[in-house]
Amino acid sequence: MTTLWKKSIDGTLYEVRQAGHSRRLYTNGVFHSQFSASNPITGSVWDLLLLPAFFQPQERLKRILVLGVGGGTVIRQLLHFFEPQQIIGIEICRHHIDIARRYFGVTDRSVQLIKADAIQWVNDFQGEKFDLVIEDIFSGENNDPERVIAPNQKWINQLLNLTTRQGMVVMNHARDKDFKTSAALSSVTLQKRIKCAYQLTTPTCDNIVAAYSKTPLTRKTLTDNLRKSPFTNTELSQCRLRYALKKINLK
Repeated sequence: MTTLWKKSIDGTLYEVRQAGHSRRLYTNGVFHSQFSASNPITGSVWDLLLLPAFFQPQERLKRILVLGVGGGTVIRQLLHFFEPQQIIGIEICRHHIDIARRYFGVTDRSVQLIKADAIQWVNDFQGEKFDLVIEDIFSGENNDPERVIAPNQKWINQLLNLTTRQGMVVMNHARDKDFKTSAALSSVTLQKRIKCAYQLTTPTCDNIVAAYSKTPLTRKTLTDNLRKSPFTNTELSQCRLRYALKKINLK
């Protein structure tokens, strides 16, 4: 692995490394992002954040919000497989934004990167709603990723409020115990708003990604859409995509 760039800024060490065809971002040793232009599928957690978008017809994904940009992996993936009119990325670290643009190619004109606290930004937002919201905000305390905000009823409700009538919220959880604390699994109020929910995992990491949709979803739609690209068609031997999909039973 080759180090392309490394700098300590205000006590935080930022590193961009090259591993084969993949470019990686580490912040204080925490693995934040990975992307390869030759194959947008990473074989890790970022694929799980991307996959719920394949539940939807491509023309429905016009406005997408990404909370927690890092190096911009999921934004690059979305741009490869879809044609959104706008992607807004909220990132608290201006150095991550600079790195995303300089080293990870997040420069498409449809993408707007905003330096802001994602929680405060959500609290203040009053604009046009989004077709897809991807929430991936973590801190790197003790070299271990931790959610910045608990997946409680108030937070998930706020995220759902950001979406259109047919919208979807996708949330990342670093481990099983974090996912099991999600209010979406127990809150009657939330479950009245969520018409369908799935959890996604991959054997390469412990993360659990949950997708909460305001409209019904089908596994067939997902798999049919994934077959359209050699990068996501798991029937092909060269496909790097590895995932398990499980429906979340809502009360």
